[in-house]
Amino acid sequence: MPAEPGLNGTEVSSFNPGLSTVASARLEADPVIHSIRNDSENYAPGEVLVVLKDGVVLTDGDGRPTPAGIANGTAFLANHGLAIKRVIPAGWATVYRLRICDGQSVMAKVAELKSVSEVELVEPNYKVYFCGAPYFPNDPFWENPNDSDNDPRSTVFEQFGPSKIGASVVWNDTKGSSDVVVCVLDTGVQWWHEDLQAIMWTNEDEIPDNGLDDDENGYIDDFYGWDTDQDDNDITEYNANYSYHGTACSGVIAAEQDNNLGCSGIAPGVRVMGVKCDLGGGSGYTSSVIEGVDYARSNGAHVISMSFRTYSDSEAMHNTMDFAYENGVLLVGGAGNEDSTELTYPASWSCVIEVGGTSPFLKAPTYVPTDEIRISVSAGFGWGSNWGPHLEVMAFGEHYITTYGSGPSA
Repeated sequence: MPAEPGLNGTEVSSFNPGLSTVASARLEADPVIHSIRNDSENYAPGEVLVVLKDGVVLTDGDGRPTPAGIANGTAFLANHGLAIKRVIPAGWATVYRLRICDGQSVMAKVAELKSVSEVELVEPNYKVYFCGAPYFPNDPFWENPNDSDNDPRSTVFEQFGPSKIGASVVWNDTKGSSDVVVCVLDTGVQWWHEDLQAIMWTNEDEIPDNGLDDDENGYIDDFYGWDTDQDDNDITEYNANYSYHGTACSGVIAAEQDNNLGCSGIAPGVRVMGVKCDLGGGSGYTSSVIEGVDYARSNGAHVISMSFRTYSDSEAMHNTMDFAYENGVLLVGGAGNEDSTELTYPASWSCVIEVGGTSPFLKAPTYVPTDEIRISVSAGFGWGSNWGPHLEVMAFGEHYITTYGSGPSA
């Protein structure tokens, strides 16, 4: 084979170990492939992967030829503070796994080699991670001990929801941070519930029950939150006629995990701020919601969960939520339960993520799981939830195991 000029005047074989035509076209068409995440935990320390351009091959520092060619690339390696760890013939190209010998960081070396004309591709040796099995908490409602299949997705008498939406896999990496505060703007919260008391937000700048506004936020003794309807600090939920709705929502979000009690929340690591805006009789007023949103925002809530709706497009409520959104608060609202496509507020405002409910099981007595393709924004697949293209998220809204408020150990 005729020889061709190589790196630093050396000769290389005309054998082409570089990129295939398809791979070259893909690289040219998709510059994103060259993007690098600057996170040292996600790649091997002290090494890079390199693909050279057509006709350029390397040997290691001892002159041993690579499987792809017979040229001497010692000068290239020396000039760039590199040594060969391994040569990988990948079919589409020869991939060189190179050790960094001059003390440069991985990202600095990548930046340097990107400017070298003989280099076609350079990137860190990224880590890949084993796809672990779903995390199984020890909360007794997670898995019925009488169910032999060890799969909580198979029956309504187990906590199927987190498994079906993939939360139990995410739990291998994160369960939410205690630095994140989720306000449940609702009918109140049984803050003393055995599966909630450990995850409740408290106002650390307020001394409870001393009759003073210690933090000067305009609310006296708001240690656990505030009741914006009654204008007092009692966030306790009393109305069983609505199934202790705020307590139930709080459990869906963050019921304590691995405490050998009850169930598990979707994000059991976060904290729940209880803000009561009445609704206990089935309705409340926008004035209470406006104050509740403002209280949550000004007292550090990162997310506000709102499972209520109105068909009245309140400008004052809309402006309050826009202001919260513009100041970094994530707002989440229920679409309503009228099996309708009619717009409701606040969910349909652009500053709010609109959520609908689906049923993953057929009705009693079978409780057979339905086709999970039905978990989508379309007609007839919910249990009564509003639906339509304006919804952004749908999740399970029926037969869902969560915290209840009839007593401390309910």
